[in-house]
Amino acid sequence: MNRILILCICLIGIFSQYNCNASKIRSTGIVHKEELRDYDVKKKVISTPDAPKPIGPYNQAVQINYILFLSGQIGINPATGQLVSDDVRNQTQQVFRNIQAVLNAAGANLSQVQRCLVLLTDMNDFQSVNAIYASYFSSMEDYPARTTFAVKTLPASAKVEIECTAYTKKE
Repeated sequence: MNRILILCICLIGIFSQYNCNASKIRSTGIVHKEELRDYDVKKKVISTPDAPKPIGPYNQAVQINYILFLSGQIGINPATGQLVSDDVRNQTQQVFRNIQAVLNAAGANLSQVQRCLVLLTDMNDFQSVNAIYASYFSSMEDYPARTTFAVKTLPASAKVEIECTAYTKKE
């Protein structure tokens, strides 16, 4: 009889603990599902003739609600479709003109850029690119977060490519 009583107490304890955890899981799951249902995702493709046309299956930028994801830009002149020159400084200047054109098309500007990825084919160009990069942001407070990598090659034999993430004030 004692064994049966102990077994029943154990089963009741296990069952009540299971119910308690299961209700927590269910309530947490429901909240997340409701949050996702209530979250309205608006996607918009950003395109402008003032920046180079994509040379592959991608867009110049994609906007999700108030966040802009800009594809990497290289120093291609949008009017000619060619690199502006073989010089990394000239390419970097053109990269920023291209970035500004895409940002403008989305109703944003460089002060709204929050993250950049800089790709260089030669880390010896870092200081030159860095000086030009810094000149496009008005102050240290406006500098976005950034990562820089050296890569073996870039499209069209470019020496620098910059990709950005920014925000916009219009959806």
